[in-house]
Amino acid sequence: LFSPDGKKVAYTWKIWAKSQTELRIIGTDGSQPGVLYTGDDSWPVSWSPNDKFILVKLMNKDRTWRPAIISVADSSVHDLPFQISGAMCFSPDGNYIAYDTQQAKDAQQRDVYLYDLATKRTFPLVKHPSDDGLLGWAPDGKNLLFTSDRSGTHDAWLIAVSGGQIKGEPVPIRKNIGDIEGIGFTLSGDYYFQEPVEGHNIYTARMDLDSGKLLSPPKEAAGSYLGSNWRPDFSRDGKFMAYISNRGSGEDQGNSIVIRSLETGKEHLLKPALEIGFGLRRAPDGRSFFVNGTDNNKREGLFRIDFQTFEANLIVERHFVGVPGLEVSPDGHRIFYTAVAGSGIPN
Repeated sequence: LFSPDGKKVAYTWKIWAKSQTELRIIGTDGSQPGVLYTGDDSWPVSWSPNDKFILVKLMNKDRTWRPAIISVADSSVHDLPFQISGAMCFSPDGNYIAYDTQQAKDAQQRDVYLYDLATKRTFPLVKHPSDDGLLGWAPDGKNLLFTSDRSGTHDAWLIAVSGGQIKGEPVPIRKNIGDIEGIGFTLSGDYYFQEPVEGHNIYTARMDLDSGKLLSPPKEAAGSYLGSNWRPDFSRDGKFMAYISNRGSGEDQGNSIVIRSLETGKEHLLKPALEIGFGLRRAPDGRSFFVNGTDNNKREGLFRIDFQTFEANLIVERHFVGVPGLEVSPDGHRIFYTAVAGSGIPN
């Protein structure tokens, strides 16, 4: 993350051997390197206009993020009294912080709020039943850019802001922008973003097992978050499908287990106290799942999750690699998986 004067960079440094994260800073010419923060996972998101403070997201024990401000001068950390779901940024005058947060616990829809640094008060800026996510604050300080699906597609909208108050109604400026990840504004007012160009989708099709020919064209099997679903597994009776779904954005991406009824299309979301990896298989007894992941104690390996209690029990402590192979024998007595050996070589 570049400082406003372009002379410094703040970045996250991961020390895998210690399961430790540092927030570091260095001059763009390589001078004056330093460590500002050591501890929970940290993610720098915005510099203050005077280059003195960095707005960061810090990881809680339950794998949620909390907002904080870190001083560049003395590395002091000041937690902020609001919850975030995704983006946040300083206003160009440094008086406010804009952020988006969930409308309710476990809700997918977000609203955009402002936090007044002087009065320490929060108030809504974009509040609507739709999903509204912050993209950024224009460098002139007069407009805020956000995404919204209020028109049926994810579009980019602009709303005028002055003195922390909205001026008029939001205006759509780009239709069907999609599920993008913001990069930020240039000083001239151009906004840069990135959008996914590939993903993982789940399809089903009827097949003649004798001839190997398809009897029907492939059809999307997941009901939502297309492009972010993988590792499907059917129940023995063929009525349900379990799969992993990524239901975050940008650095906030997190995997959940989804149980989908193939008869009704109704979905049930499981979010255990576990950072779920990319492997999933249903146990033959139908009462639990095997997944790879990392728990709140930073233990990484293969876990068994109870379908009723969501309790995750560590079975094998190993470092998995990429999208691991994970299969369960029909009798449920053996698990086959791909992990990293002591030498760091996959086996």
